[in-house]
Amino acid sequence: MQELKRLEMQKFEIQSEMEKISLEMQELKNRTLNAEVIKEGLGFFEQAWFVAEPNEKKELFRLFIHRIIWTPDKIKMGLYIRPISEITV
Repeated sequence: MQELKRLEMQKFEIQSEMEKISLEMQELKNRTLNAEVIKEGLGFFEQAWFVAEPNEKKELFRLFIHRIIWTPDKIKMGLYIRPISEITV
């Protein structure tokens, strides 16, 4: 009987750990997808930046950058995420 209780407890711990790992995997997949979208957007941004006139460059920033958080240690940029097909310069 004691062994059965111990095994049940172990089963519960393993299931909990599996759920935790599954959530971590999903979070990692989401970050990877977001990174790909950002990479694609920044690639477009770079291409457009080199051919843009000075006033167009200002508008490019407005299209892509939602906000910038500047601290002494780092800079965080919040970018708008939208399909490249929706963006025109």
